[in-house]
Amino acid sequence: MQQADVIIIGAGVAGLSCAKHLQQKGISHLILESQPEVGGRLQTDLEAGYLLDRGFQIYFTSYEEPCQLIDIRKLGLKPFDIGSYIYKNGKIYSIAKFFSGYPNLLQKIKLWRYIRGLKKNTCSISEGHLPFKEVLKRTFSNDLIESFFVPFIGGITLDKSLSTSTYIVDEILRSLMSGQSVLPKEGMGMIAKEIAKGLNIYLNTKVSAVQGQTVILKSGEKLTAKAVVIATDAKNGSDLIMDFPRPKAFKAVTTFYFTAAKSPFKKPLLLLNAQKLKLVNHLAVLSDVQPSYSTTGRALISVTLIGDHPEDVLSKVKNELRELLGVQTDEWQFLKYYCVKEAHPVYDKKVPARLGNNRYLAGDFCYYASIDKAALAGREAAEAIHEDLLN
Repeated sequence: MQQADVIIIGAGVAGLSCAKHLQQKGISHLILESQPEVGGRLQTDLEAGYLLDRGFQIYFTSYEEPCQLIDIRKLGLKPFDIGSYIYKNGKIYSIAKFFSGYPNLLQKIKLWRYIRGLKKNTCSISEGHLPFKEVLKRTFSNDLIESFFVPFIGGITLDKSLSTSTYIVDEILRSLMSGQSVLPKEGMGMIAKEIAKGLNIYLNTKVSAVQGQTVILKSGEKLTAKAVVIATDAKNGSDLIMDFPRPKAFKAVTTFYFTAAKSPFKKPLLLLNAQKLKLVNHLAVLSDVQPSYSTTGRALISVTLIGDHPEDVLSKVKNELRELLGVQTDEWQFLKYYCVKEAHPVYDKKVPARLGNNRYLAGDFCYYASIDKAALAGREAAEAIHEDLLN
């Protein structure tokens, strides 16, 4: 295996971003990836004529960091319509109808002011690291919180308790409102594959340990470089080095994929389930958004559950789908199940790029789980390496 200035462990978005920025600075790199494909959690499987992302994921066109790495236009993006459907009390509403019929005028005015403040970066209720729900309770009724914020924000942050810090939620909402929510033509995994082009990557290469600037492969081979970047997920990073900053917890997400003869919706929108104590948080007909997700003529539907759920809850999920959309769901065919147990690592604060002893960290765990933040963490690690190598 060839030598390089920097060894990067992990070919997720953060590791790929780090390599790309190092390459632009004239610093040689070597990426070691244990899996047969690049992307980390950002991968797409082809199954029986359907593109199945490993868990429901979307891309925000307002993301700034990936645009420094690839030409986003090459992804063949197709957007969701603006808004969503909301299911409550046995009925499905468009978000416009839901709020137009919402009985509390004062609550609607407060929500409008909140959204306007986010757009102008002058949000009046944002208070840094306080839990989002704690801040919401000061302004909004419990009914509005449970009907809208819990399924919507909880679905994004994988946290129906809304304990995620307010500044993170505000950043996510600004990204959402500043652009479109889209799907690439070849699935979300296409993003990582585009970034990976032209990089020096060794797939199916497992690392057993990192000792200073020496990386020990499972095969027994040892590689030494001027710098080492740990760009794995938080769980595997903790297994590689003793002083890896360990997360407080992990948030899990479960996805069931179904196919149907036709879409249950007229528009490419997300359906939020506002009913309490239900498994299904939201669902989307992905083939309505990006037709290439299905080549069979049938609709592809993703159903998302927050948390770690076994596949044997399928019958309960089907019952809830029947409640949401009626008998038409009896015809739906189950396709595949995914459970990502370490989808979002939870940290109290930003994780710095420099770990010490010429070791660096890059991952969405440095900020919070998003494609944009993963790419940013990769760039920051590359910049730190460049600065340190010059000194």
